[in-house]
Amino acid sequence: MAMKCMVDFLMAFRMEDRSSEGENPEENGNDSTTPSGKALILSLLLDNLLHSDSEMRTVAAEGLARLLFCARIEAEPEILSKLLLLFFNPATEDDDLHRQSMSVFFPAFAARSQTNRSLFEEALILTLNAISSAPSVSPIASVDPVEMSLYTFYLLELNDQPLKRTVDSETSSDSQSERMILRLLNKVIDLCETIGDSDALHMYCRVLGNIKLKQTVGTLSELESFMSLTSKAVGYVGSMGDSKSITFIRKFAMQLRIQHRDNQSARVLFGDDEEDGESEDDSYSGKENAEVVPRSTRARSTTALVDHNENVTFHTGTHEHKKSMLNEVGEGVERASARGRVLRSGSRKS
Repeated sequence: MAMKCMVDFLMAFRMEDRSSEGENPEENGNDSTTPSGKALILSLLLDNLLHSDSEMRTVAAEGLARLLFCARIEAEPEILSKLLLLFFNPATEDDDLHRQSMSVFFPAFAARSQTNRSLFEEALILTLNAISSAPSVSPIASVDPVEMSLYTFYLLELNDQPLKRTVDSETSSDSQSERMILRLLNKVIDLCETIGDSDALHMYCRVLGNIKLKQTVGTLSELESFMSLTSKAVGYVGSMGDSKSITFIRKFAMQLRIQHRDNQSARVLFGDDEEDGESEDDSYSGKENAEVVPRSTRARSTTALVDHNENVTFHTGTHEHKKSMLNEVGEGVERASARGRVLRSGSRKS
């Protein structure tokens, strides 16, 4: 009850540090090393996250969540890391109130701003370090790093809408999830170079191996940079001789290779090899509201845009090839239309 009252007090009155009010501690006879009231309350809440009583843990976690969301205390990666560790601790599985409150807080806080999502980037690294360095008897050691990491990646992508990327664009910026993957890859390389903890190396490789990459990782040049760094990580991990870690890092590398292959196919598909861009005939699309033909119906590495008036545009090959393909499809459309008229007339006669 006392902790709830302190949290409510902070929510209502916005307790400020004395230093922010321009007061001189020496004039007031206060020791400058004395923590403020807000710092004392924050310390109390953080300490109770480790309390043996589940109700005390829940009150502390919910109080921190309220204060963070309403900006009554400064958000720090260390606080988010402690909340993530508690949320994924198997000891809290049966605490429905705690699970419910945190399940609402994390997505809402991450979706609120890019700054908040950046805090989760730092919190993920801190949390993984805490798990890898925790003694085997510690409750932190029982936290599943893969489950926690995948959830954090989900938080990083909330309301994360980068500029629309095309296969011929080389100016898009990395998303936060992509930056996080780069940090994990660099962490793997650092552990290999310093011959660090093998358990930590296995954990980071396991996390990378279970990440599901988005459909497109940046532009082609960014994807090739990813592949170069991943190839370096695969070589380092292979030299360590850990077969399980090698399996996980190769699984991640395979995802990148598949994306690289699809990205290169897309560049050919959309005619990226033409030097001067689209000609006037290339831009012919008939009408608005064009629909993209499904991938399964695309023939001869050609993308067709078909509108409701059966006008067809092709975006690959030479000008003569496009005209011949246009004639072929036009004849096919006419044959299909004629067949449809025959079938409809036959059904009316019957």
